[in-house]
Amino acid sequence: MLGKVVAIPILMFTMLLSSCPVELTDSTASGNSYYVSVNGNDDNPGNLNQPWRSIRKANQTLQPGDTVYIREGTYNDHIEPYRSGVPGSPITYRNYQDEVVKITGKAANDPVIAIGLSVEGPGTPNGYIIIDGFHILHDNVLTNGSNFFDIRIQGSKTEYIVIRNCRIEREGGGGLRQMDLGIRETGIIVENSKNIILEGNTISGVGKIGIWLSDVQNAIVRDNHISHTGQSSINIGRRNPPPNPGYFNREQCSGVE
Repeated sequence: MLGKVVAIPILMFTMLLSSCPVELTDSTASGNSYYVSVNGNDDNPGNLNQPWRSIRKANQTLQPGDTVYIREGTYNDHIEPYRSGVPGSPITYRNYQDEVVKITGKAANDPVIAIGLSVEGPGTPNGYIIIDGFHILHDNVLTNGSNFFDIRIQGSKTEYIVIRNCRIEREGGGGLRQMDLGIRETGIIVENSKNIILEGNTISGVGKIGIWLSDVQNAIVRDNHISHTGQSSINIGRRNPPPNPGYFNREQCSGVE
């Protein structure tokens, strides 16, 4: 146990869970580029001038090496890749240029980004996936008794996943206010997976934990800004039993430095 987090308004956290063997790099030249827009249509070919309408269409279509660029707007949808990338040819989801893309999810108990578990798709393990540059704001979570993960990565065969430059931000009193309302929202949870990179993300105002690593092997967690959580900013330890509030917990993850 590393120590208790007390009265720290903003936490910029860098942690290496050692021996992460490679940094995933983008490889858009090896595959196709597709586009999604709020003005698109899923019957379109998915190019810049004739984009798709839904992220679900991208989930179903992307092959190793492909990149989908999502245009500005709000999407009542979620990211759930139906297949994996391969070494040198990851599957990449990215906002288009500097446009602001908000993804709000669908059902109250489903993650906005789901990797290695089934929301609508086949639920097969995923590998070599890059998620870059989205605003995650689940519209259906703010109800009494909610227990929710905005981004969830899980599975012993789920590996080589990058979550980069995403924002999960709540207003209206922050995480302690959520706790008062019985809302237990965790920003990012990674369970029983390996070779994970979480970098450049901003998480603020969630009712439970900012980043939670449970039974993770080999990860890089760096340059993430976490503030105003109801419980821990970052927890490293098994989901069951739950962590002690306010602590960094080293248990049940390998290679923690």
